[in-house]
Order: sequence, then C-alpha cells, then structure tokens
Amino acid sequence: MTVLSSSNSIEIDMFKDLDKFGRFQTLQYLLICLPLIMVSMVHVNYIFVAEDVNHRCLVECEEPNPSVELPKWWPKDVDSKCFRPIVDKRFERENQTCSNTTFLEILEECHEWIYENNNSIVAALNLGCQSWKATLVGSVHNAGMLVSMMITGWIADKIGRKPTIVACSIGGAVGVFKIFIQNYYAYLGLEFLESVLASGLYTVAVVLSAFLISQSFSPDAIVWLKVVLFLAGKVGVVVCFTGVFTYSLELFPTSVRGSLVGWCNTVARIGSMLAPLTPLLSMELASLPSILFASTAIVAAFLLVFTPETKTLPLFDTIAQIENHKVKLTTHK
Repeated sequence: MTVLSSSNSIEIDMFKDLDKFGRFQTLQYLLICLPLIMVSMVHVNYIFVAEDVNHRCLVECEEPNPSVELPKWWPKDVDSKCFRPIVDKRFERENQTCSNTTFLEILEECHEWIYENNNSIVAALNLGCQSWKATLVGSVHNAGMLVSMMITGWIADKIGRKPTIVACSIGGAVGVFKIFIQNYYAYLGLEFLESVLASGLYTVAVVLSAFLISQSFSPDAIVWLKVVLFLAGKVGVVVCFTGVFTYSLELFPTSVRGSLVGWCNTVARIGSMLAPLTPLLSMELASLPSILFASTAIVAAFLLVFTPETKTLPLFDTIAQIENHKVKLTTHK
C-alpha cells in the first residue's frame, strides 16, 4: 500500500482544483482572448482597405482638380475606368481644354485616374482598372497565414505556448507601417510579413486554451463556450469553424498538437488564399462563388463521416499512448 506524503496530497488537491473550470480558468481564457481580439483586426482590415472606389481615367487636357463625374465631352460607350480618348496634338499645342473636338478617334489604356476619395488602397496605391491587384492583397495575406500556420505550431511545441503568443502579438504591430507605404509591391510585402508574424496566434492560443478546459467538458460544451466568448451572433458558420478546431485538438496528442494543428490550418489557408479572388468569378456567373462555397462545404461534411469519434476519449500526451489505447475509436454515423 502506497502512503502519500503531505506534499503529494497538496499536489493532488491542487490538480483537482485546476481540473475544474472556475475563476482561474475563466480569467486565463479571457487573457488569451485579448491578443486574439487585437490580431483579428489584422485579418478583417482587408475588407475595408481594399474597398472599391468610384474612379475614372484622367485625360491630359482636363483642368486642375477635375471631378470624378463623367464630363459632357466624354466619348460615348467608352469604359471610363480603363480607357481614355487620345488628345489631338494640335489642340495640345494650343493649350486648349477638353472638348468634343479635342480628341482623336482612337483610345488608349489609362495610367492615371481620378478617385472619389482616398479611403482605400485602390486610390492610395493608384490601382484604378486593376481590380485583380486589390484582390491579390487578400490572397497574399492568406499566403502569409499559410506560412505562419506551418511554423508557429512547431515553434510553440519547442519553446512554449506563452512565448509564442507574446511574439505573435507583438509581430502583428508591424502592419501599422502600411499606412506609410506608397508602392504597391512594397505594400504586398508588408502585408505578407504582417500575416506571417500575427496569424500563428490562433493556433497557439487554441492549443494553450485546451489545457484550461477540463476533460469532463463535452465537445459541445467547448464549442458553445468558444462561440459565446469569441463570435457570439455568428452562430451558423462559426459553430462549424470552431468545432473543427475543437475536434482537431482532441485528435492529436500533446507532444505534437501544436505542429499538427498548425499543419491543418496550413491546408485551410490554401482555400483562404483563393477566397479573395472569388468576386472575379461573379463576373462570369453571378452565382458561381455561392456554388463553389456550397460544393466545398458538402464535400467537407461528407469526408467528416469517416473520421473517428473522440467524445469519450481523454486528451492523449504522446502518439504511443494513442497506439496502446485499448478503446477502439468508433466512426461518425
């Protein structure tokens, strides 16, 4: 018979207290949420900064500070965002302003534009008639997330979760310098760097929060808790998204959980890289983006049917424990 010392008894009592989701766990969970809320701004600002701005081509003979509205002399049936009439050199030498008789009967591509406002990178970086460049910013951002998910989980397993969270939180501040960028390709580079430094916070925070939640909690309870704390109000889509994270945590052992969750997120980022380009598909068929999203969701749901159930299983620490576990995993039905 084993006799427990007083120190061992204290440790057992301490772990019993930690196993309960009480005030300590709630406080730690909220502290983890704080950097997530801040970094979330990094991932949603694209929606606002890449907003399309009403614009048209600038013609050489126009007066200073012209309006974005089409002037009366603008040729009919000419795409004012991409093409402009060519000024007849004879009128240019006479220093005349634009009129119906000022132009040749040919067009040229625009390289200068007039914008309604400067509240978007479309105007700030002079991206008129180049909508693909604005959408590419979103793809580059998600490419950075892909790289981040590949490495931050592994880093967290090596140096620890907390140092990685601190590093990712500080790294996200690099995006502040984007407001000083005037070159499109420099902006892309900084967008990529910001995403790489900040995006890994999600993987590490989810892995760290798993230790704060008692194993007696069911996955449904964990999903409910995350939805309430993180994204209350977006129940439909977010429950699925959060459920995938929760389920992934239960599949992988502690020793490699950060790395494998990071790889799962890496695969997910491939879709995220393509997502900002989907508005271009609507130019061919308005319903094509919706069809694409619905199809991928159906395929994902079908594949989940073949994954194992983890509801009644503990969180394993090593791969060896999983291999030696006598409980046979059942399959979702």
